Amino acid sequence: MQESNGILGTSQSEMETMKQSKGKIEDPIGKHKMLKEDSETQLMEANLELNKEISCLENELEKRNNSCKRLEATCHDLQIRLKGIGRSRELPKYRVECQETVLNLDEEVKDLASPTDATPFDKVILTSKRNISHKSSLLDKMLAEDNVKMGDVNFTSYNEHIQDRDCHSAVCTDVTIESQGRFTNSGRINHEHEKSVAISPCKKKDGRCFLKEATVETKER
Repeated sequence: MQESNGILGTSQSEMETMKQSKGKIEDPIGKHKMLKEDSETQLMEANLELNKEISCLENELEKRNNSCKRLEATCHDLQIRLKGIGRSRELPKYRVECQETVLNLDEEVKDLASPTDATPFDKVILTSKRNISHKSSLLDKMLAEDNVKMGDVNFTSYNEHIQDRDCHSAVCTDVTIESQGRFTNSGRINHEHEKSVAISPCKKKDGRCFLKEATVETKER
């Protein structure tokens, strides 16, 4: 019996030590559980706060994007207005340039109309006079060859229409002649006026040639 009592006493003491050790072990476990719960609650709170911050940032980004779009639209409008203002400012410059060009053109026209540029016209007149004298000499020779004898001629304004059916040609001329001259047998002509003569040869059926005066213009000096 004593031995059994001793065994029970030792077992009880071991049980007490085990309980004490169990209590010691359960205390940190409980603390760990509490810490875990606290950390979980903290995580939940942090997640909630982060979600709130994320939503706020998204709203701010949307607002900034909208503001950027508005600024781009306003910048585009301002660029269009600036272009219009620049054009309106450039219009007076264009007007001044146009006026200057008009004045320069007027001066050029005046310079062209000045008497210094009359020399080419004088040259043209001289060449026309030479042509007239050459034509008159040719006429004299041809009249001398054909032995044409004519007397004093004094014509006033008249209209002449010549049509040659055999040659199929028609010549309509308005002639104004004021001349005094004498054609001699040698074919010499005394000219007192300037004449411009256009001669067109024509053939008859028998092959003979005769001269036809188409246009005669005389001017008194």
